[in-house]
Amino acid sequence: MPFKELFVGKRVLVTGAGRGLGRALVKRLHSYGAQVIALSRTESHLKTLQAELPGLEIVCVDLGDWEKAREVIGQLDVVDILVNNAALILVKGIMSTSSEEFDSLINVNLKSVMNTCQLVAAKMIAAGKSGSIVNVSSIAGTQPSPYNGLYCVTKAALEMMSKCLAVELGSKKIRVNTFAPAGIETDMLQELASGTDNLVQKEGTFKAFLKFRTPTQTAHMPTDECINTMLFLMSDLTTQITGHNLTIDGGYLCT
Repeated sequence: MPFKELFVGKRVLVTGAGRGLGRALVKRLHSYGAQVIALSRTESHLKTLQAELPGLEIVCVDLGDWEKAREVIGQLDVVDILVNNAALILVKGIMSTSSEEFDSLINVNLKSVMNTCQLVAAKMIAAGKSGSIVNVSSIAGTQPSPYNGLYCVTKAALEMMSKCLAVELGSKKIRVNTFAPAGIETDMLQELASGTDNLVQKEGTFKAFLKFRTPTQTAHMPTDECINTMLFLMSDLTTQITGHNLTIDGGYLCT
């Protein structure tokens, strides 16, 4: 069965929908006839996305603000699928990470996911609906990085929290999985790789390193293939897959 037929009429909440993978996922779901709610903290990104996709529901809120996020998300109607994609990245070693930076990444990459999962799952349970939650992790949750330490920590914790949620919510027919990609070919990754003040500033060298370590010789994962992988986890094709971390990395972690 084509993915398109699986999402017609499904209500899907996607966080971090303004740019990159989240924006691309929203576009795909909208083209499949899903009722998509795009959430981002940047209103301008949401407005341009809504202009492209008639009928798209948009929500502007900073997920790092626990109480405000609860107020805004708490007003949404029950959804069938939740994708927690919003995240911050910090290109810095743990030895030089500040208290403020620690709090910022924990709030967005981990605490906000717990907040959103609590709110969305509670409504699914109250409505007697089965559901699927996909939390976007990273191979950084498995593979430590010298220039990305705190981000790695948050993603590793996200994967364990997702497993715990899968155990808690399984009897309610709500599945919780994580999707862990390597670097994805998006504008955000290009900005990271071409920066001038970090350890991955030389894009050519960075890509060459990734290709050397990746059996498929793919430096960055194709966005469309990442979305295909996410759709599989989100869909009703996978009612017995929960508490799982699905990686798409071209084999990087096996080398």
